[in-house]
Amino acid sequence: MRSILPLVLLALIPACLKAEIEIEDVTFTELRSESILMAVELRAGRNSDSKDKYFSDVKVTVFASWGDRGQTDPASLKFYRTAAELVAIEMNDTATIPFILSGAVADRDELRKEPFAYYIEIQIGGEVVPFSPDMVSNNIRNNADAIRSIKQRAEGEDGKANDGLFVPYYLATFGLENANIRSLPFFRRSEIQSVFE
Repeated sequence: MRSILPLVLLALIPACLKAEIEIEDVTFTELRSESILMAVELRAGRNSDSKDKYFSDVKVTVFASWGDRGQTDPASLKFYRTAAELVAIEMNDTATIPFILSGAVADRDELRKEPFAYYIEIQIGGEVVPFSPDMVSNNIRNNADAIRSIKQRAEGEDGKANDGLFVPYYLATFGLENANIRSLPFFRRSEIQSVFE
């Protein structure tokens, strides 16, 4: 998404102009299964369409790179992508979207609990929410080239090779175990839709 390039313009945006949906928090937890849980907490503001108090068809896509434990070489990074779609979120409400990276993969590849970097993209009704600093990890927050690179590599061959290893929690074969998840929303299940096609 090339529109993220002029990050310096963010400083010119008045604090009162907030996105309709913002990222409240991003946390990482190692589950008992050794899987890595990434929890993305959203907060909905006011809907610009005052006739509707809900935001519908909210899609959250994560692009992330994990490094090996004890390794600092960027060449060792592994890229992943995943996505989930909420049916709706009410204005002034919160919703937490849990994503899980396979414990077998994390153990086999000796991955750190937290990724090297991540970028989160939000869409509402198919429209991409404008970029804001809370969508990326701190270490690349002011680096437009790094943000563009992580998305491109996660969408490219590097990421496609790992498709299905980093998934929304409902596609994992176990529960959320020791995770402290609040405000769990209802998700649109694309694999159910495909049954009727």
